[in-house]
Amino acid sequence: MNFLLIIIPAILIIVSQAYIKCSYNKYREFSVKSGKSGYETAREILDSNGLSDVRIVKIGGELTDNFNPKTNTISLSSDIYDDKSIASVSVAAHECGHVIQHKEKYAFIVLRSILVPIVSIPVVQRKRSTTASATVRAYSCQPSPDRASCCPQWQPAACP
Repeated sequence: MNFLLIIIPAILIIVSQAYIKCSYNKYREFSVKSGKSGYETAREILDSNGLSDVRIVKIGGELTDNFNPKTNTISLSSDIYDDKSIASVSVAAHECGHVIQHKEKYAFIVLRSILVPIVSIPVVQRKRSTTASATVRAYSCQPSPDRASCCPQWQPAACP
């Protein structure tokens, strides 16, 4: 039973990613009639929704596009940023949709903003020890490949 709880979501994730990649590759071959790039499309959508304060930056990778509400920044991969294809404009518009959801305080985007830090907890392990008078929480630091230092915000006694 536990085996199925891992395998079924893994299969769904793999199939979804393959479908997205296939659709992206198909529609990146078709240019948009407007002649606008992903960046230009995103800027126009944001400005027309009163979101001219949102930054748009170019990043590396493929389909690594995202909106970061903490920095109020849309990151578009270089293909999406520069290209004038249906795929590029669609991905850029999709990211603008997240910005608009955030502005409107859409329930699911608010929930996602709450869950992302919680799901990202593997960097810090939380250990509980119970005494007769109170519950004491001790935090231990775990090294992470994307961090050079060891969780200074938790001020661990010693990092491994």
